[in-house]
Amino acid sequence: KGLGELIEELQPALFNIKRSAVVQDGAMKVVKTMRSQLEDLTIPIKKLVNSFEKAQCKTMTFIKTIKDDSDTFKILAPKMFEQGASMVKELTDMVDSIETKFKALLTYMKVPTATKSDQFFIEMLDDFFVPADKLASMDADEMKNIGKPMFLSGKTFTLYDLLVFWKVIPFAEKEAAQQDRVESIKPRTLKERVALEDGKLIRKGSVIMELPPKAKEKCTLRPCANGELVPCEDEEEEEEAPPPAKPTGGEGDRRASAEDVEHRQGIRAEGEVEAAKPSGKGGGKKG
Repeated sequence: KGLGELIEELQPALFNIKRSAVVQDGAMKVVKTMRSQLEDLTIPIKKLVNSFEKAQCKTMTFIKTIKDDSDTFKILAPKMFEQGASMVKELTDMVDSIETKFKALLTYMKVPTATKSDQFFIEMLDDFFVPADKLASMDADEMKNIGKPMFLSGKTFTLYDLLVFWKVIPFAEKEAAQQDRVESIKPRTLKERVALEDGKLIRKGSVIMELPPKAKEKCTLRPCANGELVPCEDEEEEEEAPPPAKPTGGEGDRRASAEDVEHRQGIRAEGEVEAAKPSGKGGGKKG
């Protein structure tokens, strides 16, 4: 029970380690890499913060030139950047907290603080449970039944997988197929993260911005190619379709149509009669 709880608690860290089998010089070799490293987050986040601050400065400068206080962009932009600043701060605080906790973990484990995250998690954590040499030394049947589905499939291994790997219990095909191994988690799309409902911008089940009444009537938000949300005021308004013609076929409509036809026929007949009459000059009979 204690080992099972330990494996369950360590699953997020173990899932971050990717194992792959390669053949080098005719021999099988298992290579382990980190899906994402703590050190890889520092530079991109710094770039994100700098880009956000520049965009915010440019936008606020532009807003000062807008004289109309009811302008949609002037109303929405400051609130959007305020929300964005909060999210950026949340991200930077999270990374700072992770770095602090990781250094505390290294100190607790008596590991040099200069140790990188991939060295620690691969060499001290994953190799402890699943040594690369032992995994690579499996024969063809073991690799087919144990190695590939349990440790080389991109999924987390379970307590059952670990006990079979170390031959504490025998392999059982039925029980192995019933194991709940966590697969790769796909990132959610922008539409899944945010939505506009009744004038409120919804993200992850909570309201993060409520639009002003005027903006609700004449503005919606749309995602740009870079994932940002912007007002749709620059889009051309769709032309209203002409109202559909009233359907005909009722008794009153048929009566009106028939009267119209008779009226036209009467006008045409009168015209023909006028045309057939002889002209006044010498056209009459002599007495």
